[in-house]
Amino acid sequence: NNPTSFYEFDNIFDAMIEADSKNIDTVSILEQDFKNLKSNNILFYSDSYKQMYYTPLGINDWYILTVVHASTIDNIYNQIMTSTLLVSIYLVIIFLIIFLSISLILYFKNKKLYNVVYNDKLTGGYSYEKFKEKYDKLKHNKSLVIFDINNFKLLNTLYGYDTSNEVLNKIHNILNKINKDGFTCRKTADHFLICINQHGEKTILSYVNKIYNSIRQIKIKDSDFVLTSTFGIYESLYDEEFEIAENKAIIAWK
Repeated sequence: NNPTSFYEFDNIFDAMIEADSKNIDTVSILEQDFKNLKSNNILFYSDSYKQMYYTPLGINDWYILTVVHASTIDNIYNQIMTSTLLVSIYLVIIFLIIFLSISLILYFKNKKLYNVVYNDKLTGGYSYEKFKEKYDKLKHNKSLVIFDINNFKLLNTLYGYDTSNEVLNKIHNILNKINKDGFTCRKTADHFLICINQHGEKTILSYVNKIYNSIRQIKIKDSDFVLTSTFGIYESLYDEEFEIAENKAIIAWK
């Protein structure tokens, strides 16, 4: 039998010292703990490093001892750490999935809300609120044009809402094509607003005439129905709020 394996021994302290002289300090700790009936664990050498766990039984001075290879403990520790790491990675992935899901939901909700507030549902262009916001950001030298289609209700009555909506979309496209440097919106029904980043009577009237003539050229199915429009124009040479400019354009329009 290998004496360092502790299969048979009369005195554990002597056996540990015989196994390796490096265990002398460890044996001293063990002896002191046994005298004081303390529980503890120690690392000692016998062929290889081993970990000893001991605790008093509470009967006389008897102890129960458990000896495990240190490598076994290291393996268990590594397994625990690996499992902990994998669980942590799994939890992080789950958290990221939840976070991304919530972020996407909020993004699409905000986008939907943005579209409701800032986009015209019919034309896909700016809403009245978005138009006001952009107009107020322009400091000066801008012109506000308001117009509507004459007898638009008659168009609805004769040809229906689908045809009328198609006409409104065509008008929206005409405005974007002619007023490339500015922006426009449909306020209500056939009521449109145009912001032209120019000033001067001739320049603005040139824009208005192009718009007026382009709208007249819109064909309503196979009919002779001619679209005409009425305009109100206000040139803002100073930094004025949108509401003031709009009211002045409405006065010119009426």
